[in-house]
Amino acid sequence: MKLSSFHHIYLCTNIAKHPLKVNSSVRFAGHLILDYGRKKLICPEKFTENKISPKYFKRLKDKLNINNILLIDRLEPSAKLASIVGHVNRSGCSFLRGRTPYKNFPQFSDMSHIYSQVSMLPTTVVHALGPERFIKQPKGGGLVWGEASGIIAVVAHYVGIRVFAVGAESSQVIKKTLKEIIDSK
Repeated sequence: MKLSSFHHIYLCTNIAKHPLKVNSSVRFAGHLILDYGRKKLICPEKFTENKISPKYFKRLKDKLNINNILLIDRLEPSAKLASIVGHVNRSGCSFLRGRTPYKNFPQFSDMSHIYSQVSMLPTTVVHALGPERFIKQPKGGGLVWGEASGIIAVVAHYVGIRVFAVGAESSQVIKKTLKEIIDSK
């Protein structure tokens, strides 16, 4: 899929301000949902297992009719926007632990193919650290560090949402990408 195709965009990273005028916003299932007409920007209220859980993601999926979601994350180092196609969870947390099985979903879901590739972008595998560890990530080693997409993607995938993810190091690149997606018809 192309970036302009997405109607549901999930901010994994803490970019509090963005350059876009919001039609309206609501709080639902532990998240803030910003309305841009056909496009919805979804932000967790807090990065906790209570807010980012199968229960809340299932509610989001049903209320917003989410089939595909684009996760946007900060990556280090990644000067240009890249499509995340895999991750290694090095955060020390899993928001599925102790939360499965949920409803009719399995206790152990197949996590071998979580991500779908975003068209026309270079691909990367990230090492997900979580927001606290991302601030002080290790240097060198040729690895790409991600803030939170690897932790959030498994929860979305678990409840049956097709996950796409992108990221970049620069907040400016992320904000520009958000603007392009939301302004596209």
